[in-house]
Amino acid sequence: MKKIAILSLYHRNYNYGGLLQAYALQKAVESFGHKCDQISYELMSGYPGYSPLKESVKGRLAPAYRYLRYGGWAHGYNKFRTKLDDFAARIPHTERVTAGTISSLKDRYDLFISGSDQIWNPTGYQKELFLDFLPDDVKRIAYAASIARDALNDEEAGFMGRYLPRYDFISVRESSTAEMLNRAFADLDVKCMPDPVFLLKEKDWEGLTVPCEPSQIFAYFLGDDEDNREKAKAYAKKNHMSISFVSHKDTHDRRWEVRNREYLAPVMGIGEFLYCIGNAGLVITDSFHASALSCILGTPFLAMPRFKDGDVSSMNSRLRDLTAALGIGERFGKELKEEFGFTGPEKAEIKSRIEDMRSEGLMFLKESIDKCLYPDDREGSS
Repeated sequence: MKKIAILSLYHRNYNYGGLLQAYALQKAVESFGHKCDQISYELMSGYPGYSPLKESVKGRLAPAYRYLRYGGWAHGYNKFRTKLDDFAARIPHTERVTAGTISSLKDRYDLFISGSDQIWNPTGYQKELFLDFLPDDVKRIAYAASIARDALNDEEAGFMGRYLPRYDFISVRESSTAEMLNRAFADLDVKCMPDPVFLLKEKDWEGLTVPCEPSQIFAYFLGDDEDNREKAKAYAKKNHMSISFVSHKDTHDRRWEVRNREYLAPVMGIGEFLYCIGNAGLVITDSFHASALSCILGTPFLAMPRFKDGDVSSMNSRLRDLTAALGIGERFGKELKEEFGFTGPEKAEIKSRIEDMRSEGLMFLKESIDKCLYPDDREGSS
């Protein structure tokens, strides 16, 4: 049995999609018969000015500070973080490491994988996230890594160009990113592969659900655009449907949530989140993973852009590429389309495309792993 490590944004990731993609990729690698761990890398340690003592003190005092600053709302926020910490603990992982200690893992694993989600977002560029701490002879793969940007400037492309050639196999999540990188680095042969959540089957996700009371419309927004939330409320009213919003996931939502308490769902963990997506009549979201999981679980969804036109940090390409790949591009837009239910042909097409995506992703992952671990055996461990 070989040992494989995945580096993604796993450590203290208080985002449903971020944890679910980490869980899915670990499970997929494990299904090939290998031992697989997420690297519990403290992201803040890779930025200038990081102080272990300061971070430790902040961590201990954070719950009390939130109560002082945000009042009773902080009770739900702290509860949300605890629920996600509980799920994260279930994913096999290393001890906590920092930018200064992550190299201690280099001899512990046979292969390293840069995971998916926004691991290569230029906003948080760190050489550690490109596995720079590994010697040149250590094998490395990138699976469905996301830049989460529509474009790179020359400085950002230059940064990536120092590290990408050291990878044995590279795949990214968005087709637009693959095209962009292949133009910039013609020798790399960057592939486009589906997000890790597509590597698991519907029954795998259903096995994680925790029953609760979903509204007819389940709303999940990551951006701070209050107009999107108000459009969702108006849509529910127009269609005479109940609606509930995922609550307490970020402090920047507090003011809107305090004004709209009657629309907030109870604080939920991963299990309730998945149950609501799978059992709602409609999901309205600006989230890539909420959209992806809606398709996997067969729930109609409408996706809205999280970023304004022209925003240099825009991640809108993620949803545009996803809905295009599934043949339902009209479900992404600034305005919510009136007809939201999946038609029979639409449902069949989505299911077929997801099955193709899963097969393609698993094949790339297994073949890449086998070629890295068994270079003299074309059949690998199969």
